Amino acid sequence: SITVPLLLLLGAFKFLVVVWFFMHLKWDNPRYRGLFFIGVVGAILLFGVVHFSVGLAWLNPVITATK
Repeated sequence: SITVPLLLLLGAFKFLVVVWFFMHLKWDNPRYRGLFFIGVVGAILLFGVVHFSVGLAWLNPVITATK
């Protein structure tokens, strides 16, 4: 189903919009903005690597549970 990936994408978009406006990243020094986005990208990459290393169980839990 496309529901879970869509909700994850929408949640990430909402997070970025809230951070962008309420943490005032628009008016901060570009260096701080860059550090924030490096952290966000790093967290997303770490999330992907961890889930890839455990066999992508989060993408298809029914098949994994029946093995």
